[in-house]
Amino acid sequence: TELVDSINKTIEKIKSNGDYEYLVASFMPIDGQVVIPTDLELTGNKTLKLGTNAAFPPFEYVEGSKIVGFDITMGQKIAQDAGAKLEVVDMAFDSLIPALASGAIDFIAAGMSVTEERKKNVDFSVPYFESEQVIIIRK
Repeated sequence: TELVDSINKTIEKIKSNGDYEYLVASFMPIDGQVVIPTDLELTGNKTLKLGTNAAFPPFEYVEGSKIVGFDITMGQKIAQDAGAKLEVVDMAFDSLIPALASGAIDFIAAGMSVTEERKKNVDFSVPYFESEQVIIIRK
């Protein structure tokens, strides 16, 4: 779709221009001192609705009265590149795909992984963050 193509272009752009490294350093700093980037000035005639579950720091979480995080700043960059404003819609994680399917939101940024079941119902962007899960054992 047009939105997936636009999102993929934004992801490619931030990975090539240094913005991605800045986001990682801001939300996942080595010293533990998170620096939340200033909100982007978003203008446009349309508004994109980003669905999320703001309970997964550093990707999306509530800070004061605002929803912030790596994915939220990514959403701002996506909206900026699309010439749109951004509305962040917080909801239960299990409600995200039904909300997308119904048109209540335009895209999801919520630490969601690709699964075969999900691929039957929704399109995915190119991956923008990969982590390796490990098991931790006492020494």
